[in-house]
Amino acid sequence: MTDSLTITSIFLLGCLHALEPGHGKTFLLAYTIGGKLDLRKILLLTASLLVSHFGVLTAIAILFNLIIAEFANEFIYDISH
Repeated sequence: MTDSLTITSIFLLGCLHALEPGHGKTFLLAYTIGGKLDLRKILLLTASLLVSHFGVLTAIAILFNLIIAEFANEFIYDISH
C-alpha cells in the first residue's frame, strides 16, 4: 500500500512539475509557430529533453539513496554500540 501511494505521489508531483515554467515549452512553441521545426524535430527534441531530465533525476535519486543509506547505517551502528 505504501509503495503504490509513494509512486502515485511521485507521478502526480512530476506531472505538476512539468507544468511549471521552463522545460523548453516556450522554446518549442516559438519555433513551432515560427515554422522552423517540423513534427519529427519537435518529437526528437521532446524525447531528448525527457530522457535527459529523467537521467539526471535518476542519478540524483540514486545518489541521495546511497547517502541516506550510509547515514542510516552509521546511525544504527552508533545507537547499537
